[in-house]
Amino acid sequence: MPVRYLIYIAITALARVLIELVSAEHRTGMDILIVSGAILLLSFAVLVLRFGSNRFPSNGSVVGAKSDERRAQDTV
Repeated sequence: MPVRYLIYIAITALARVLIELVSAEHRTGMDILIVSGAILLLSFAVLVLRFGSNRFPSNGSVVGAKSDERRAQDTV
């Protein structure tokens, strides 16, 4: 299971906490700033993971792509 989906779930959970802090308790202090910072940090982590997976693909996907190319050449 990719880690990105777990991070998306965590961002969604933090967004729900943020909505609860703003709407129910009407807080305007450090709590909102901390939760917003955590969402920003997780978003940055997703960005880094996506960039890394595009820039440096895993060996399994490269090997699979090469074997597909060989199969295509064998049929020609």
